[in-house]
Amino acid sequence: MEERSYIAFISYRHKPLDKLAAEKIQRKIEHYKVPKEYRAQVGSDRLGMVFRDEDELPASSSLSDSITYALDHAKYLIVICTPDLPKSQWCEQEIRYFLQTHDRDHVLAVLVDGDPQESFSPLLLHEYDDTGNIRAEIEPLAANIAGSNHTIDRKSFDKEIVRLYAAMIGCPFDALWQRERRYRTNRLLAGAGILVAAMAVFLGVVLSKNAQIQQQNDQITEQNWKITSQNLSLEEQKSTLMVDKGRMQLEEDDIHGALQSAIEAAPAEETFPYDHRMQKLLSDSLGAYEYNELHRSEFARSETEIKDMLCTGDVLLAVDIFGKVTCWDVSSGDLLWSSPAATKDLAAFSDAFTARLLAMPDGETALCCTQKDVRAIRLSDGETLWSYERYINAGQVSLSDDGSTLALFDQETDRESPYYLQY
Repeated sequence: MEERSYIAFISYRHKPLDKLAAEKIQRKIEHYKVPKEYRAQVGSDRLGMVFRDEDELPASSSLSDSITYALDHAKYLIVICTPDLPKSQWCEQEIRYFLQTHDRDHVLAVLVDGDPQESFSPLLLHEYDDTGNIRAEIEPLAANIAGSNHTIDRKSFDKEIVRLYAAMIGCPFDALWQRERRYRTNRLLAGAGILVAAMAVFLGVVLSKNAQIQQQNDQITEQNWKITSQNLSLEEQKSTLMVDKGRMQLEEDDIHGALQSAIEAAPAEETFPYDHRMQKLLSDSLGAYEYNELHRSEFARSETEIKDMLCTGDVLLAVDIFGKVTCWDVSSGDLLWSSPAATKDLAAFSDAFTARLLAMPDGETALCCTQKDVRAIRLSDGETLWSYERYINAGQVSLSDDGSTLALFDQETDRESPYYLQY
């Protein structure tokens, strides 16, 4: 019998989500065309065949022999990881058998659902000695394509499949990913060029027809107006494409290319730019020379409107329109904790809603003042130490320098003077 080899063996549970991920990964790998600069080290323009048991096993009773043969002749093992994986004795046997004859760096984990601790096999996270005791902790090479509500995230899949390509080719992921992005951009620009050419032909036909009916002034005027509108639309499309290309060039440190794209995105005449982002691209490209800051990352994101913020040096606090307080670590940007909201009323969306954050002198506590209450929150874990639940004016709250006295405006009090002291 002719010996058959595989670039990868996919180990997975035969559950709907696991099977879907295995099929998508198999199809992508088998149809992937290796870039020219890497074909010498791969030995072909294709990565090779992928073994997935439902497609490759013959209708016979020698199931174990077929899987053992495939594992022996596979270069990589791809493990589809979901919370169901550790429950499968069959998958555990496949992983254990593969590790007996292959290096660990030839095992590729793909997280499809859940988190690594619940979805990864213990054999992927630990190295065991002959007696079954843990000898070392392992961090496997993993790709994450898990989406919300037990689905596959399409955007993550497009990027993470390139991570698998890079591992099997033996090249840096960043280099391969940037190449893929450039290829997609060039393909988009090529499609736009075809569209422009087609539109130009169409306009030529329109002009030819207009020459035949020059005596009809009203029709000529109408056709000329259409031509002008179409030309403007084409210029707008070109401007948008050049701005998108320039943003990508700026991310790749190609400052000269980004500047050229910004210039090409500008209108030919002294009018407003077709794409308003052109001016921002031009400004960012020029500013890159002065400040040498090309990569900007988002620190944190809030899904609701922020009413006030407070930075203590180590942490950043933000209170939203519901009175919910969120705390991030300033050095890493990690989310540390979130406190419960003060209200869920739709009225909280009103422009009149106010909320304030005040730092206590002890450096360990902050006050959150909303229209519903005043809370003292411990910065280390977000626990509420005490609260004053009254309808107050959050905009009229003041804390003494030593932190011992809090003055506020209580709108429920019957006192003649609405200001009083809270200790």
